[in-house]
Amino acid sequence: MNAQPTEGWSSGPGPNAGPASGPAPGGPGGPGDDVGPPLSIRGAVTLVVLPTVVLAALGLWPLVALHGRLPDPLATHWGLQGGPNGATSWGAQVVIVTAALVLCAVVTAWAARRAMRTERGLDVYAVVVALPVAGIICSFSAVIAWVNRDHASWHEVPSLPVWTVVAGIVVPLLVTGAVARSLPRPTLHLGGGTAWQPVGPAQPLSPDERVVWIQSMVNLWMLVPSLVVMLAGLVAAVIATSRLFGLILLLVGLATTTLASIQVTVDRRGLRIAYGPLRFPRTHIPRERITAADVIDVHPSQWGGWGYRGSLKLMKRAAVVLRGGPGIHLVLRDGSEFAVTIPHPETGVALLNRLLASAPA
Repeated sequence: MNAQPTEGWSSGPGPNAGPASGPAPGGPGGPGDDVGPPLSIRGAVTLVVLPTVVLAALGLWPLVALHGRLPDPLATHWGLQGGPNGATSWGAQVVIVTAALVLCAVVTAWAARRAMRTERGLDVYAVVVALPVAGIICSFSAVIAWVNRDHASWHEVPSLPVWTVVAGIVVPLLVTGAVARSLPRPTLHLGGGTAWQPVGPAQPLSPDERVVWIQSMVNLWMLVPSLVVMLAGLVAAVIATSRLFGLILLLVGLATTTLASIQVTVDRRGLRIAYGPLRFPRTHIPRERITAADVIDVHPSQWGGWGYRGSLKLMKRAAVVLRGGPGIHLVLRDGSEFAVTIPHPETGVALLNRLLASAPA
């Protein structure tokens, strides 16, 4: 199972602050994981404005520039036999492209705001989901304007050339890949923190000590098929015979993408898991509910497979399983169990035990 983890550990001032066994300068969670300064204002503006302007030029400009040469409604849907079998008014097509631009702007602005206001770095996964979706919609809008030009009726519009369909999908993916490679991976900006490896019994934290542990991972075996299903849904909505089928594929792809990546956070509030590129929905297990935490080897077959398995309320047993391997295991006060697979869980478990030792009796 191919997973890409990032980890961070930070400890604030206090009598018990600092490493319990010494720093690990280049190891996970140590200074070697420092991602540098938070995103600058100029970088944030570039991240939000540049993709929006480029996509507007790609998706809206052809519709506006060729408005006088386009039929209304436009041929926007093609059957498997090649000819158009569906149409959309010019105004509705503008609204669809505008919605895609708003989606791109909102998601990139949200990611930029988090990168500026927190020490977690830029959420790359949110960006690489929003850009291809908006890019493919805008690419096909440009293709639609091009094939509809100089036709009196949408019934006269010829079939879509195969190369335009391929280009409309491949080009946004290539551009998104190039953007993703140039962006920093999401991680915790440590600001001089050190890795903490527990030694002996858990030592309580002092009241003024601020601590947090963050670990993220992506399961590519789940993410890639999910993105493929989403792209198939977009294509089906444009050139297939059933837009409902395309919408269903798109929704299925979005749902499975949510379970392809997680971010686990441990702090004084307990354990939190944020899902997907938008870090939503979330699972929160308060510290007050936890009685014990340890590291276990999670086998998907023992928990019912991959994804979110079980139910704490109904089955008293639940797990978030993205792959087999080490994970955090919690025993709760009502006797239920919860587990989550995450790379290098030892530090997170050790912090949880320190937090439990610090809790009032």
